[in-house]
Amino acid sequence: MLNRLTIVFVGVVLATLTLFSCEKRDFELLSEEEMVNILTELYLTEASFDVMFIRNEQKKNLYYNSLFEKYRTTRNDFEKSAAYYAKDSKSLTLIYEAVLDSLKSK
Repeated sequence: MLNRLTIVFVGVVLATLTLFSCEKRDFELLSEEEMVNILTELYLTEASFDVMFIRNEQKKNLYYNSLFEKYRTTRNDFEKSAAYYAKDSKSLTLIYEAVLDSLKSK
């Protein structure tokens, strides 16, 4: 299941990177630690949506919005931060290793 999630995230990152590839930052860059925390919760949530067969996008978006509020950020800042880190394979690898470690410990 983690492999599927990783593929989905990489796809989102690449799409976001393509859309937001400008150098000028018009967003608040999330720290690597914040990215790890948010991604970990996103993956756990996506897994629970799958297990509970939740397909209602409106319900999912409510949760995502509350997750971003919890971390005092926005979906836009998260997506642009993901695109930023995707440009640096070392940072992205460190983030994903930390996410995997966090998921394994849950």
